[in-house]
Amino acid sequence: MPTVTSTHEIAPSAAGIAAYGEFWRVSELAFAAPTAQDWEAELSMVARGQALTDLVIEVRNYASVPAHVEGAITHDARPDPVLAPKPDRVSVLDCIDISGSMLVADADGAVLDDQASQTPRYQYRAEVVRDASGTWLVETTAPSLDQPC
Repeated sequence: MPTVTSTHEIAPSAAGIAAYGEFWRVSELAFAAPTAQDWEAELSMVARGQALTDLVIEVRNYASVPAHVEGAITHDARPDPVLAPKPDRVSVLDCIDISGSMLVADADGAVLDDQASQTPRYQYRAEVVRDASGTWLVETTAPSLDQPC
């Protein structure tokens, strides 16, 4: 029978990267269907603080248009080589590639992105922290559109 390993037993960098991946998985579900539900409760299971606030605002903005994201956003996340992981904090450096995705209006399918002026690949930093219960959550995010990757 396989053994389940808790995130307490996983190295902080691996646990932080796994939590960051889950943050994006849930975020992308919300971006793909922002009007399907109130996403705040589900998003709060993967994020807190500034990261959660910004994410909820973005999903609500898409819902208000209404519009959704189609296609794939790809990632190349790794622990930030400049900032060593701590037992309860991991800095993540990612290369986000949005070239395979677009923001589409629900009403008529019109593409709403200004794809000609978009930076398709850029660096994205996140801080992932372990809370008192042992759950890893993305706490801060910082896209760097001026830093292509």
